[in-house]
Amino acid sequence: LIFAFSCLSSIIQPAFGYLSDKLSKPWFIPVGVLLAGGGLASIGFLHSYWAIFAAIALSGVGAAVFHPEGARFANKVSGASKGTGLSLFSIGGNSGFVFGPMLAVAAIGAFGMPGTSVFGLIALVMSVILLYQISHLSGMKKTETESAKAAGAAALTCFCTFGVISNFIGGMLSDRFGYLRIIRLSYVVLIPSIVLFGLVDNLYAAFALLLPLGFSLYAPFSSMVVLGQKYLAKNIGFASGVTLGLATSMGGIVAPLLGWIADGYGLPRAIQSMTIVAVIGTVAAFLLVSLNR
Repeated sequence: LIFAFSCLSSIIQPAFGYLSDKLSKPWFIPVGVLLAGGGLASIGFLHSYWAIFAAIALSGVGAAVFHPEGARFANKVSGASKGTGLSLFSIGGNSGFVFGPMLAVAAIGAFGMPGTSVFGLIALVMSVILLYQISHLSGMKKTETESAKAAGAAALTCFCTFGVISNFIGGMLSDRFGYLRIIRLSYVVLIPSIVLFGLVDNLYAAFALLLPLGFSLYAPFSSMVVLGQKYLAKNIGFASGVTLGLATSMGGIVAPLLGWIADGYGLPRAIQSMTIVAVIGTVAAFLLVSLNR
């Protein structure tokens, strides 16, 4: 089911990114929200595994429709403060990771599985609001070249796609070589990858560095979750909440700071500042206690 959402969304996202650049269809944004929420809402009323798979896939398609045009539009309306604007855009997604599960538990606890319909209601309301807002903003003058925005969409898609693949590969490698080894290896790779990514001024070199960056950030994900569950064997739910939810929300909290650095000192400086976080993470990774894996 995770494959149906994540991989399908990542695979087809370049196509919608291309359409967004060529056709500039702002209505992709409310349609994407409606499909994503509608697919999720229908799960509570389905009983066949493959029907649920199809609903999740539809939700993934909605995410793929939304993100390229949504990011492009966020860039357009941010003016000179594009770093801050895109940070605020990403906070919305990160907030979903925090509040979405809580809302799902509350709705299903109160109404049973049909409680998933709350996501359909939210999606409907938000799509109407977005459609109204976009109709008043879509006449704004474009400030970036189409080629630059096509390159940005392609880079984001490549990074996310390789990240999904690395997540799966990292999980398999952790079962073979141990969770700690994969976590430590990933963080060791992360430091030079970030340093070089912040220094290069060649498009092709930047694209090449997306591969080690994607691996180092996504490959240790499952290992960290499993290791957290092993450390807190009597509180697996709590451990999962910390490793899955808290980590994502902390990233969202820091995002505006990175946007401020990017606006004030340039995007390379914002990326280079993440080297400090990578070093702290690497040190912490080598301080983790081994549990026979």
